[in-house]
Amino acid sequence: MDRRSRDDYGDRRGGPQRDQREDRDNRGNKRFDRDNRGGAPSAYQRPPYSGGAGRVHREYIDIVTNLYPVDFDQTILDNVTQYEVAIVNRFNEPLGKKPDEIDQKKFLINRLFSTPMFSNIRVIYDGGRMLYTLNGRLERAQDIQPKEDFIKQGGREVKPLPQNVLDSIRSLESDPNTLSYEFRGDDTFWYKIMARVTSFDRSKPDQFLHTVLNYSLFVDHAGGSHPQHRLIRQNAIFRDPIAMRSSSFHQRKFVPPKSLWIGNTQSFRSTKAGLMLNVDMCVTMSTWRGRVLDYFACLLNRQVDHIINRSDDDRMWNEVNRNCRGLTFYCDYSKRKMKLNSVVYGKTPKDHSFSHDGRQVNVEQYCRERYNVNLRYPHLPMALVKKKRQGEDEDSWFPLELLIVVDSQFPKDISGDETAAMIKHACKKPHERFPALDQYVANTLSRSHSLRQLDVNVHPSPATCQARVLPSRETLFGRNHREQVNDAGWVLRSKTFIEPHREERGEVPWAIMGNLQSFSPNEMDTIKQVFCPGIVRVARESGVMLNNMPFPNFRWNPNGDASTSLDAQLGEFFRNHYPARAKFILFVLREKRTDLWKEIKYLCDAKYGIPSKCVIYDAKKITNPQVHANIISSINARLNGHNWIIGNIRNLPPVNHNLAPFFNFQGQGLCVMGLDVCHGRTQYEGRDAIEIESRVALTASRENNYVKYDTVMSKQEHRKEFVDISALVDRLFANYRNKNRPLPTHILFYRDGVANSMFEELERQEIDPLENQLEKIYSAAGLKKPRLTFIVVVKRHHFRAAEIKDNRLHNVPPGTVLYSMPNGDRSLVDIEGPKGRINFYLWSHLAGLGTARPGHYYVIKNDMNAQMEQLIDFTYSLSHLLQGCTKGVSAPVPVVLAHKAAARASAYFGAQVEAHEAVRDQYFMA
Repeated sequence: MDRRSRDDYGDRRGGPQRDQREDRDNRGNKRFDRDNRGGAPSAYQRPPYSGGAGRVHREYIDIVTNLYPVDFDQTILDNVTQYEVAIVNRFNEPLGKKPDEIDQKKFLINRLFSTPMFSNIRVIYDGGRMLYTLNGRLERAQDIQPKEDFIKQGGREVKPLPQNVLDSIRSLESDPNTLSYEFRGDDTFWYKIMARVTSFDRSKPDQFLHTVLNYSLFVDHAGGSHPQHRLIRQNAIFRDPIAMRSSSFHQRKFVPPKSLWIGNTQSFRSTKAGLMLNVDMCVTMSTWRGRVLDYFACLLNRQVDHIINRSDDDRMWNEVNRNCRGLTFYCDYSKRKMKLNSVVYGKTPKDHSFSHDGRQVNVEQYCRERYNVNLRYPHLPMALVKKKRQGEDEDSWFPLELLIVVDSQFPKDISGDETAAMIKHACKKPHERFPALDQYVANTLSRSHSLRQLDVNVHPSPATCQARVLPSRETLFGRNHREQVNDAGWVLRSKTFIEPHREERGEVPWAIMGNLQSFSPNEMDTIKQVFCPGIVRVARESGVMLNNMPFPNFRWNPNGDASTSLDAQLGEFFRNHYPARAKFILFVLREKRTDLWKEIKYLCDAKYGIPSKCVIYDAKKITNPQVHANIISSINARLNGHNWIIGNIRNLPPVNHNLAPFFNFQGQGLCVMGLDVCHGRTQYEGRDAIEIESRVALTASRENNYVKYDTVMSKQEHRKEFVDISALVDRLFANYRNKNRPLPTHILFYRDGVANSMFEELERQEIDPLENQLEKIYSAAGLKKPRLTFIVVVKRHHFRAAEIKDNRLHNVPPGTVLYSMPNGDRSLVDIEGPKGRINFYLWSHLAGLGTARPGHYYVIKNDMNAQMEQLIDFTYSLSHLLQGCTKGVSAPVPVVLAHKAAARASAYFGAQVEAHEAVRDQYFMA
């Protein structure tokens, strides 16, 4: 990437000089002048081609990134001292890793080191165990010691601490060189900070600067106030609503009683072009502060008077308990935070009494006598808080009208509508996103007083470079029909599938089901007279000979009980029509409901063993032939057919004879695998929290077009990321042996859902066991162990780029790629992977909303010795093989199918995680 010269960015301390480079068109959109975009054009020469598949018709585009160059004098690191720290409360319990606890620790550090005795020392804190000082070292203090000992008091029982945390605390306490500072916090409680000097690694300035940036922004935004007055989550900075009135960042009222916060995330990255700051936009959602009754009213979409007057409505309180369990609040007469266990219907402040000072008093009397508070609504139910004391549960009761919700709580369960609203606000087109990022960097980061004190200068203009665009793929349909893929994908109408599903007895029987009460008579006529014949007509054009008369069944769910009635109707359907069994069922639904979708998939996949497809009724779309074609493509794939293949896959020539087996797509040479984990959410039944197990899915190609895949699924501990891959691979190759398939000689493995900080653990827990298991399987078969290439697909990152075309910013076209090589040669991207690993960014899809996010691919292992261009070309081709989508997707198809299979497994109820044997080979699609 082109690093801007110092003249381009203005004086180092004089602020940005943007007037020489920035211009805007009539609509106010930012223009980029190619002749003056920072750096001479000759500074970046296109590298010569080294050969390889599909190299013709490749072109380059100019792109702008969200990486901002950083100037930093590394000699400052010589004056840095690193400390290991621990912060404990008056019960000698360390503060944890929750967002509010991290904020509290930063606030305590800022409060302590703002005192006059530390006025000459600059302190940086990461919110965890590391603290840095500049221009001096910490000294012992004698004038801030407390009057009390830091021991556990009052029989208070807490959750046991992890062993590594206990060992760290004990090590600090027993070390004579540990410095201890004990003082009162803003909440009047005593806290203790223990610190000791540790070695500082000066070879990684980006990690230190990342801590500097986050703590500096915390100090600048906090302004000495309490942490609740602004929102900081992980690496993201969200402004206080009051302070945001004059800026472009603001808080929008969200689905009550929640608020949507819009802000920025930033992190430093070491590149071959120097140090860069990665800045992006982000959104989150949190609760707002207010009375609990107001919170309930917003949640129920009712007036507060409705709640007060309908206090005997048990259905209303059940809805409250379903959505508000775990809500943090405090009481008017006590500022201590508590978590709501439930609102207990039938127990009121008038009725509930307890022993106090030797006599029985009710809650209403207690509030009046102890706190001089007269309750206005003593007939309302009370909030229950469960506590642990001396190993036993202790119940505490609070009147609802005295409770106040604590703000900035992050909800754990977000509905589909809420997720859609967040995506809507987060999706910004390039011409909106990048000027906003420039403004944030110029106004906030480049002028940060805390960063300038450390002589850290963030350039206000982003880095630019050139990216390569891969040639478009070629789809191959039946009757040798070929179509070149454009950015928008391809059209299925009037095309024959390359391998349509066929029945030995002729036509394919099918059924259609729906809720009779959900549709009007006219809509029913449209479904029967237009939709069903349209599906049959388009299916026959595609080569799938559907029966003209589907089994009609629009009677399920007559009483509004979806689970029971649907199960009963399916059972009756199979009893009555089993001799002419339908090959699939098409469900027409009135609205999108996750619970109903899960019930349908569980019954069809796990209980009855029949493929299913859910369609949402839309008056405009349900009569569209192109929609019918898309539905048929999904159904044909579920029936184990081929819709299309990619012609480029068969035509890629080998670069040299050593790689010929890698491109031997007609034989047994290569098997493509994908692995993903779907984590279950914590659910509540009564007062008990139930941790739902995570679901794992492994997919593996079973033919040379890489369209059909075997799938094995399993379950594991809640939120466990790494997988027992040996058992999955053993089950997978058992299917190979049962079906007399030859074992592959090469395996290309895509792993999704692993952050780059977990790569070393990934090698120990998955890659090494995978190789050992392959050695056992192939040794037992008398074969040589296959060559393994292992690639991690990272989709959760903040790197963005936009194409500079016609002096405006546009989304990059599908097939755009940036990559680097670990040998130090000039490359098209300057991002360095961990330990110099080969990695590349690939935009394989067209962004329908906002700015396209590429997939970041890390090549962890490459025993096949495949070249970078070969892996990129093949990965891009795999992204066009999702048989229900007529355009490239954001990840290769084995990863997408593994994700869908894991999500499907999470919909299966109880302990059952496998599909019915009748549909176990079907193409898993949501």
